[in-house]
Order: sequence, then C-alpha cells, then structure tokens
Amino acid sequence: MLSPKLLIITQKVDSADPVLGFMHGWIERIAAQWPQVQVICLQKGTCSLPANVRVHSLGKEQFASRLMYLVLFFRYIQKLRHDYDFVFVHMNPIYVVLGQVLWRAWGRKIFLWYNHAHGDWLTAWAARAADRVFYTSPQAFTSRFKNSRQMPAGIDTELFRRDEAIQRQEGGILYLGRIAPIKRIEVLTEAAQILSESGAGITLHIVGGYEDKDRKYYGRVRSLSWELENSGKLFYRGPLPNFRAPEMYNQCQVLVNLSPAGLFDKTVFEAMACESLVLASSRSFAGILPEQFMFAEGSARDLADKLRAVLQLPAETKRTLGRQFRQYVLEHQSLDLLLEKLRQSFIES
Repeated sequence: MLSPKLLIITQKVDSADPVLGFMHGWIERIAAQWPQVQVICLQKGTCSLPANVRVHSLGKEQFASRLMYLVLFFRYIQKLRHDYDFVFVHMNPIYVVLGQVLWRAWGRKIFLWYNHAHGDWLTAWAARAADRVFYTSPQAFTSRFKNSRQMPAGIDTELFRRDEAIQRQEGGILYLGRIAPIKRIEVLTEAAQILSESGAGITLHIVGGYEDKDRKYYGRVRSLSWELENSGKLFYRGPLPNFRAPEMYNQCQVLVNLSPAGLFDKTVFEAMACESLVLASSRSFAGILPEQFMFAEGSARDLADKLRAVLQLPAETKRTLGRQFRQYVLEHQSLDLLLEKLRQSFIES
C-alpha cells in the first residue's frame, strides 16, 4: 500500500449516475491502494465508499451558487492540505488553474485527466501547470503536451462481463449514452428505419437521458422515429445507472456508437467487455475495431449496411468475436491496468 495520501477532484460522485457513475467505482478501487483518499466533487449523490474515503461536496445538489462553489473549493483544499500529497483532477482543468499556486507552495504534485477532443486556453494552461496529464484518445486535446501520458479507459471487467443468464435478443441493437446533438442519434434511427423497411428483424433500444438544453433535440429525434416506435421496433428506455448498464449490453447483440472523430467513448469498451459486438464511426477506434465494424460518420445508409452484415454473421462467429473483444479490453483498457499505470505515474513524479 502506498504511504502518501491522495486528493481526487471530480464533477460528481454518484453510483446511480448514468454517465459519471463509473467514477464511484474508480474511487472505491483507488481506496484499496491508498491509506487515505479525500474527494472534492461539485455534486454528491448515492455513495457507498470505504472508510478511508471522505467525500466533500461543493453543493450543487443543494443548489449552491457559483460563488459558494469557489469559496468551498478553497476552504477544502486549505483545510485538508495535510491530508493529501497528490492531487488528481478529473476532467475539470479549471480546478488546476485555481489551485496550482497553493499546491505548488505546499509541495503537492498535480495530475490532470482530460480526454476531450477540444480544449481552450484554460485547458492548455492547466495541462502545462500539471506534473502529468492523462488521456485515452489519441485525438485528445491534451495528447499534444510533453507531460502527457496515454492511459487505458479504465473498464471494470468484473462488472462489465458476459452474463450467460441473459439471453441476447436476436436483432437487438443498442444505443447507450447521452441524448445530445453531438451523438447523432437521428442517424441511427434512420438506419433502423432502412433495415425495418427491408424486412430485417430488428429492435432498437435507446438508453439515456438528456439535459434541458437538449430537450428540443430529443423531441425532434422522437418525432422522426415515431413509426419505428409505434411498430414496437424502437424503445426509449430513459437513463440507466452505470452499474446496471451490463444488463443492456448483455441483452442486445450490437452496440452502436455515433460519436464523431476524436471521441473515445467508454461505452464502446464496456460493451466489448460484455462480449457484445460494436459498430462505431469515430476513427479513434480504427485499429481497435475490425474495419467491418466501422461505418462512415453521419451515413445512415452505410450504418444500415454494416448492421445488416454484422447481424447476419453466424452465431459462432459472433461469440468468437465477442470473446476477442473482451480479451482486448482485459489486455489494454481494464481498470486494473489503469490503476497500475496511475500508481506508477504518481510514484515516478
């Protein structure tokens, strides 16, 4: 066990959150390697963490103001300054910019995880201020910096695995994630419509919620796909806690990810760990997924053709490919591997 102590700063700690729920699992596993873990989060939800973890919220769940976020942030990092030696900031570069002067004065090492394809001057400032910057996608904004290190996606392969008790639905197609314009869900519903009109036996499950700013987009997608929904070939399932996502991956034969080039969605690797087949358009997955599982970005016709071909594969071929997909995650994208690389980076700093 490492003797130093760790501070994690993240957006949300909530095991029930459909998008950020994985962070609860990361913290739980990190706590097994560190004697003491402090966590500062913008919002706290459902938590069940080891006794050596303390979670401090900036109060978003209580509708605190932005000024209060700032006050609490500085109060916590100063009050806890003797309770951490390393600072690990997850996806929020603003905290590096805000805290760097104090952390440097106290001799604390700073690590930033940032994996978006796009960034700004603030992100660049934070990346240069950190001792190490971590990313997973080769197209990540932070991959350009000298102090950057590519890391595994951190998939919990004990949670995300094949469950033989769940029978895969023949022709079952899954989208899992946020419902937002960048996710291009209308391309998937159009592809499903093409397949349906050609007589293919398919059922599309769209699992995920939407933010208020994307309410109109959600309404537009549903209006465009009303025929599929009314015919029982499309189901909008709503958001699902991250720890329940394996149920859907195991139920469906194929996950479709429509994120644009540069994005490296964890759902792809979660599905692969469950031995599901995956189709993706982001070229970030080229070289990871066979070419037959890549489709042209924004092309419903190409997606429909690729889905048809994959769904028509022999059952044994699908099982073999599924096992190969899981093996890739075990060897290259697992949470165990990520934690080991993080530990090495902290020690080497």
